[in-house]
Amino acid sequence: PKVARLLHGAVSVLVVRGAKLAANMGCTAVRGVQEPHGHSQVLRRSSKQCKSSDGEPDDLGYLEWRRQAVAAAPPRASGDLPHDESRQALDVEKAELQGKVAEYLGSPEVLNAVLSPEVIGAFMKPDADWRPFVQGCLKRVRDVNALGGPRMQVVWWGSLQILERIPMWPIDEGHILDAERLLEQWAVEMDEHGKVGDRGFCVSTFSHRWERPGLDVATAHPDTPDHKKAAKLAAYGE
Repeated sequence: PKVARLLHGAVSVLVVRGAKLAANMGCTAVRGVQEPHGHSQVLRRSSKQCKSSDGEPDDLGYLEWRRQAVAAAPPRASGDLPHDESRQALDVEKAELQGKVAEYLGSPEVLNAVLSPEVIGAFMKPDADWRPFVQGCLKRVRDVNALGGPRMQVVWWGSLQILERIPMWPIDEGHILDAERLLEQWAVEMDEHGKVGDRGFCVSTFSHRWERPGLDVATAHPDTPDHKKAAKLAAYGE
């Protein structure tokens, strides 16, 4: 897992998915619960219930148990430019963090943590036990958070369906999840096979170009005006 980058307030596309175990395990994604009547149908009904008059969701109930993992609101910035001494302190802090990240990424724990075809094949079995994988993901996220940078945040694919756009941080803070708290809650919800419903845990990270790049924060945006990326990512998760 990587620390989610924040670009112009838009959370980089790190999607919490809800896909079946038989689907593409080569990814790293978070998969949610599939209801007996078909999750997409249930979700579309709930999206109508959750939207206010201006089209924005006014209730986070659609997140269900994931609501326990909503990321904490960030502290308000003063808006003042830092003084020279503060800038120097930030530069020192940045260099220290970069050193910690480089050391961690080069550690045997990370370099040796490769899912081999044999391991992936074992997870494809109906009776596979995903609990060690969930605990391993939780440890990795905790290790990343402990480096001192921004906490790892993720977006559930269901939120992309509800919002019909990529959420922005911190404007859409209620729809963005703290990865560590999500994994902790998953561990509470999961069954004896480490699954929630018929789904295993998976987080997918997508690297992409901004559709509307620019220095003007009012117009720059990672997606198209018709939100084609959000729609594709929601379909990918479903």
